[in-house]
Amino acid sequence: MTFFVSRQHYWPTGERCVEVAAGGRDYANPDMLVVAYGRLGEGRDYDDPRQAVAAAIGICQIWRRESGNRSIDVRVGSTGGFTVPFESGTFDEARAWAAQQYEALPKCPVCGGLMGRQRFRDDFADEEFCSASCADADYNARFAGDGGEPP
Repeated sequence: MTFFVSRQHYWPTGERCVEVAAGGRDYANPDMLVVAYGRLGEGRDYDDPRQAVAAAIGICQIWRRESGNRSIDVRVGSTGGFTVPFESGTFDEARAWAAQQYEALPKCPVCGGLMGRQRFRDDFADEEFCSASCADADYNARFAGDGGEPP
């Protein structure tokens, strides 16, 4: 799963927020503004929800300062592919949501890191790995005791 960071200007309420949408760009709300803080991570997909929320918080703080609008906040959630404005929340609530999302994501059986969009396999395992080096490490661990040759 990916997490997409965008600035939003919800219609018809006029609320402004930095949104973290679970599911990626296709699951962001349609009231997205043109990317202005791309260097800070706006308009990007993230594999790690904690990184997405950290970027959203940084964007929110700068956007508040530059616009003078203190009511801008970070909102997190999933639209399920529909238009569903997210509920207002605090930075701590967004961080807690990100931690919960992170715990539910699949992890690599070798290193414990997140399984990103690209997955790797070795020819003798039913599992997927986060990188070619983890797939190689699994392969080597399976066959190290018997001369390193597969059956």
